[in-house]
Amino acid sequence: MKDDSVRPRPLRQARIGRATAALATLALAFAALIGSPGCRAADVAPPSGDVPLPAARTAGSVSLEAAMAGRKPVHGFGAGEVSAAEVAQLLWAAQGIIAPGARTAPSPGGLHALEVYVARADGVHRYVPASNTAHSLVKVVPLDVRKAIALATGDADELRAAPVLVVITAQPARARQRFGDKAERMVAIEGGHAGQNVLLQATAMGLAATPLGVFDDEALRKALVLPSDHLPIHVIAVGRPLQ
Repeated sequence: MKDDSVRPRPLRQARIGRATAALATLALAFAALIGSPGCRAADVAPPSGDVPLPAARTAGSVSLEAAMAGRKPVHGFGAGEVSAAEVAQLLWAAQGIIAPGARTAPSPGGLHALEVYVARADGVHRYVPASNTAHSLVKVVPLDVRKAIALATGDADELRAAPVLVVITAQPARARQRFGDKAERMVAIEGGHAGQNVLLQATAMGLAATPLGVFDDEALRKALVLPSDHLPIHVIAVGRPLQ
């Protein structure tokens, strides 16, 4: 796994084929779940309700300078899960509310055009920041889609070992009225701010994290069941460091 893999690299045909197969399997499983006795599509497709997250910390023992100096290339992940408190802290770093109208990452025009998702073994959840003291998750996909996400990035073998995948997406339409044809550029900048926050927060907590910016957009949308107007910006794999 290359560090800072936002640099262009080709996706091999075999990997694309595997991604397609994985997504087909996911679609079949999802369809089977919806079609099971006593289960209506409306019971599965909509968000399942809030799952409260532990409160985020606003002070820690690692300085910003130490976190920047400590961030390093990741070539795999060690054994062990990422705790609920650690997931909460990572998501807060990406898009937590710190004051009315203000979040942890700068937003051009204060439009907050990002959505943050976390993919784990228990499915895909969307992050919902409610206030500077409360935040939660909403389950949007009740299946483990990490393999499909990993295949969409072309880093399947290594990403499969990551217990948590943080996916940052944007809705350029939110920024288009303000920024016109520069909307995609502005939301990409905003996504970069949020992604860097996640990487530094992971480092400060002693976790391993690596960003992936080269992926098949449509495959990623399908894996996360995203609307077509959502633009994937970042995939960040997080886990325990190799010992």
